[in-house]
Amino acid sequence: MDRSVDGQKSMPTRKTATRELDLLTGLQLNRKRYYHQQLGTWLSRDPIGYLGGLNLYGYVVSRPTFYVDPTGLQGDFGIQGWCESLIGDPSRFCPKPKPKPPWFNHYWDNSGTPIDLGDYDLLDDFQRDDDVRNCVRKHKKRISNSDPNPCEGKQPGETASVTVTVTDTCRGIQLEDSIFVLGNTTLQIVTTCTFTGECYKPCIDNQTDQPDPDIMDTKGMTYDCETTYRIVDRFSDPWDVIDIFPGEWNPDGTPYPITGGWDEEWGTGRR
Repeated sequence: MDRSVDGQKSMPTRKTATRELDLLTGLQLNRKRYYHQQLGTWLSRDPIGYLGGLNLYGYVVSRPTFYVDPTGLQGDFGIQGWCESLIGDPSRFCPKPKPKPPWFNHYWDNSGTPIDLGDYDLLDDFQRDDDVRNCVRKHKKRISNSDPNPCEGKQPGETASVTVTVTDTCRGIQLEDSIFVLGNTTLQIVTTCTFTGECYKPCIDNQTDQPDPDIMDTKGMTYDCETTYRIVDRFSDPWDVIDIFPGEWNPDGTPYPITGGWDEEWGTGRR
């Protein structure tokens, strides 16, 4: 036997659309809060608070055919939600919401063409994700810790440069809270850096000013980098968009790529 929300024994729960349903109380647990099917209302407040509108017990400002919020934490319609909950006529007074990608309709229309996150203002959400930030941070740290020597074969006093390309691939990025269909995403990173510095001969040891005849080193080195980021994902199963289960549950549509990317210039750091 399970326990209901008031602590009393209840009938066993069952799964309905992957949600827990208490057969005695009629309460359904939808990840973040309880829903009462008979009353047709939520019994728990919206976990994002007023970012979802003034009605804390509503869902996507009562417009489920226009918005989607699978985790209960999506707040990019927050300003729109406030406006619509106050005025009730979004067509005349409220700002237009960001366009939503037609994830599922695009699968069923069998075109197979890519959906680019940049076309729907979703790149910022992707870049802010913790997995993505950690991936980028490790990539840049690898570059800053590298030790190329552009002065090999040069003369003391010369300014020398060397170009280095570093590639990393981060797999299995999870973005269920911000872009729910990106559940097993790959981010490809390619950076080309030019390292520049002044050539000199270091001393043989700390006890003498005699330069080492066999070594040419670099001082005051700077690096300037250009990085290309490319997103690689695929929408292939509308019933399991975050790839929990193996295989495809419904192969009647046409899978399509999910793409996106951006470029960045950075560096000029003293080493």
